[in-house]
Amino acid sequence: MTDRIETEVAVVGSGAAGATVARDLARAGVKVTLIEKGSDWEWPVGHLIAYATLYDIHRSKEGVIIRRGVCTGGSTMIYSGNAYDPPPGFMENLGIDFTNDLLAVRKELRVGPYPKEFYRDWKGSARLVEAAEAMGINLKVQDKFVDPARCVPGCEDCLLGCKHGAKWTSRPFIEEAKQNGATLLTRADVEKVEIEGGKARGVWAKTLRGKTFVAADKVVLAAGGLGTPVILLNSGINNAGTHFFTDPMSILLGAAKGFSTRNEVTYTFATEQFIGDYIIGTVSAGNAVLAQMTRHPLAAMKSLLRYSGTLGMFVKLCDSAGGKVEADGKISKPLSENDFARMEKGIEIAQKIMTGAGVDPDSITVARYIGGHPGGTAGVGRVVDTSLKTEVEGLYVCDASVIPQSSGVPLVLILVSLARWFTKSLLSDIKGANV
Repeated sequence: MTDRIETEVAVVGSGAAGATVARDLARAGVKVTLIEKGSDWEWPVGHLIAYATLYDIHRSKEGVIIRRGVCTGGSTMIYSGNAYDPPPGFMENLGIDFTNDLLAVRKELRVGPYPKEFYRDWKGSARLVEAAEAMGINLKVQDKFVDPARCVPGCEDCLLGCKHGAKWTSRPFIEEAKQNGATLLTRADVEKVEIEGGKARGVWAKTLRGKTFVAADKVVLAAGGLGTPVILLNSGINNAGTHFFTDPMSILLGAAKGFSTRNEVTYTFATEQFIGDYIIGTVSAGNAVLAQMTRHPLAAMKSLLRYSGTLGMFVKLCDSAGGKVEADGKISKPLSENDFARMEKGIEIAQKIMTGAGVDPDSITVARYIGGHPGGTAGVGRVVDTSLKTEVEGLYVCDASVIPQSSGVPLVLILVSLARWFTKSLLSDIKGANV
């Protein structure tokens, strides 16, 4: 059975970029269909079952674990809520200046750090911050997409979705798009773009009912660094899928007496001194234990027995863009010798901070290479131009896949800002086509 939907613009993916594009197009009166591979789950939010319902977890053939969100809201449902500006030189390398959009998004979404009274009694984080300072490293409070008035101190569930509604996700943008006339199609796995005469005509999706064709004059792929290249490759865009990066993270867990990062919000303190190589910061004890489950389940179980005295830290690598996503979704993510060396250097620093804070050095375990920022697979200058257009008329890409190489920082603020900039350009194209 084949269903058919007629629309002006088909947006594939409802994460940070896709939801922003759909909302801003719908605001402008454009007929939009927003297509999401996952479900519109609500009941798993804030619960461990989120790992089975909101997460899509892959393992590269080299063993790197790569996580993304597949549901309405995409990876904004499972991120930590951290907001980073683009590092110096990022916009110049991208060839796109979205400075004004970045400022507008920061204002609209009220990006900022937690107030001091929020974390002043966090003994574990305080010990880590002090130990880092003694080493000349500034673990500073991070900007967040979190409303402190709604956030519950002691809740460690940012990575499971936010049941308190404190962490911004792209779901409010989806709802606004719908209120302005957009259609949301969920549990629809887009397989390819229909291309005729060098022009995009819509997308084919596999749904519970069978096949659905969404006919559209313009198609925006925002399915992320893993999803977008698969669609492009299956649509005949053969230069997609290379230069894959994922900012792999190593999570450290250690035991101490009398203090812990239990019930202390994850990724609240981090240093920006090493951006370009890695970021080092704090992790709640609960999330550190869960990370160990992926690599060291027996050690993680032992840690649960001493959970009241455990601390966590992370090292997030700015990896080289050397991986590949195949048309069947298989992933290769080799790490260079330089990647390995920089990660081990970051881990060494984190271990020194932890032992300086009073963690038993023999208790420290490290869950290595868990990635969460997949991108690079449809980079500017290779697959799209600086207007985010592909070689196919009417086919665009707006997500982390267009970033040519890792910035080494969380991408949500960058992607919402980039999508805001892109949509204005797309509206100009639509207006020009209608003249």
